[in-house]
Amino acid sequence: PSTSGSDYGRWTGTSMASPHVAGLAALLFSTSPTPSNTQVVDTIACTSDDLGDPGWDQYYGWGRINAYKALQKVTSPPATDNANPRVYLTLPANNTYVAGIFTVRAPACDDIAVTRVELLVDGVLTPTSVTTSFSDTGLAWDSRTVSNGAHTLQARGYDASGRQATSSIV
Repeated sequence: PSTSGSDYGRWTGTSMASPHVAGLAALLFSTSPTPSNTQVVDTIACTSDDLGDPGWDQYYGWGRINAYKALQKVTSPPATDNANPRVYLTLPANNTYVAGIFTVRAPACDDIAVTRVELLVDGVLTPTSVTTSFSDTGLAWDSRTVSNGAHTLQARGYDASGRQATSSIV
């Protein structure tokens, strides 16, 4: 973008990113059949080129949007499930104190579809509400079911072919 006069500069941040994301969303909404809001959000996030730390991070968010991959996913999805899902644990952060019923955020992606995401506490599957959408990632965890002290959390995601992936441990 032009800064002043005919010079060019480097701009960063959400003010520069939001018009690009909005443009890609509009492009995805223009496809036939028209995807839902959730499908557009999922597609943009899942087809972004991950930058920085794996998954969402404070510097790159989900990464750099990739319009080509997003349009391919919407207009020409693969006939067979060829990839393992990806799952990230984004909330809580490491060394965070939680109490009571807490919403754990664990977004997941796949080349076709994520069928479920589960929560493991200290390596053991815990009863939670299961999610299947990248943008609807809330897993309700009742932290009162474990003793006070430090615990590990990890998310596990599955795709329609039964493949699975686990997030990093928090």
